Amino acid sequence: MKYTLRIFVLFTGIFMTACSSITDQNTSTLKRYSEPCFDTLQVLTDISFGEVVNYEEKTEELLLDIYMPENDTVLKRRVIVWVHGGGFRPGNDKTQGYIVSLSRAFAKRGYVCIAPDYRVREDPRSDRQGTINDAVSDIYLALEWVIDNGEKYRYDPVDIIVGGGSAGGILLNYLCFGKNKENANRRIKAFINLWGTPDNEELFAGIDQNDPPTIIIHGDNDQKVLFQNSELLSVYLEDAGVYNELHPLPGAGHTPIDQMEKIIQLITTFLNRPEIVKQ
Repeated sequence: MKYTLRIFVLFTGIFMTACSSITDQNTSTLKRYSEPCFDTLQVLTDISFGEVVNYEEKTEELLLDIYMPENDTVLKRRVIVWVHGGGFRPGNDKTQGYIVSLSRAFAKRGYVCIAPDYRVREDPRSDRQGTINDAVSDIYLALEWVIDNGEKYRYDPVDIIVGGGSAGGILLNYLCFGKNKENANRRIKAFINLWGTPDNEELFAGIDQNDPPTIIIHGDNDQKVLFQNSELLSVYLEDAGVYNELHPLPGAGHTPIDQMEKIIQLITTFLNRPEIVKQ
């Protein structure tokens, strides 16, 4: 297994004291996005970003939630799109527990976090590819909404980070590395893959150097989405020259929310590495 890990030291002497009053982003960006600097958040819920036809041939409205730091003066903030898991079945949506936790944690660090819904099915295994295609299409639609609304919600629409767990991670693998990836990857600066790597070497074979830097966090005792899938993905990313980090969680199974503090810190460090920030 190959790892692409770099040492990146943050010198606290370059940081400003107050996050909420940052004006010089050249000297303060790393503090803003490295640690919590906002105590209160603004949360906007159930914003429509499109209508689609679901597997029952019924029209379905797609909704998203936005988490933002309150009383923030920065105009072009970094944005993360968090995609929920749940096996592509009803029962989980954009309010899934760890998606809310991640959205709140990173909004307190100065990010704008957006959590969209996507189409799911009662029996996704009956048409697995159709299920994945619908979900990928919906998240692509969400990305188009994100690109169009940067000025309104004061984030940078060309600096989009995507992250997802389990089914959310799986569909983002297809979005970032699949056959129609070029349109999405024009805007995606980084991919946070949480225990969501599909068993699909054919998909990985299409990875190239233009694909987004990727962090993979995965329990090495996951019996639902196998850790070896993530090991293989890391090899393909490495061979293509894509910066990536693979972080095994020893002994952890699927969706290890008991390690959320560690997961948040790993993601925070990754997003502030020069390989990500310089793009």
